[in-house]
Amino acid sequence: MSNVMSTGVKGQNSYLGVQPRVQKATGRLDLVTSYKFTKNFRGYLRGYNLTDEQRYEYWGNNESAVSRVDYTGRIYEVSFSYSF
Repeated sequence: MSNVMSTGVKGQNSYLGVQPRVQKATGRLDLVTSYKFTKNFRGYLRGYNLTDEQRYEYWGNNESAVSRVDYTGRIYEVSFSYSF
């Protein structure tokens, strides 16, 4: 997929000259759900980046000139709350 969008970050001097950084369009799926066990006790399940996406930035529109890659992997969180 070759969709790109400009991040609006002004270019910096580099071996590629002064070019803006361009971010490749990405999507990621997050999930947050909760369950009420009792009147006062609740559990939560959160999942982040379930599609395991990476985010790429390039110098200009040259996809072989990678400026930055962000990758967090999948993150899961389980928590509970109790109110008095």
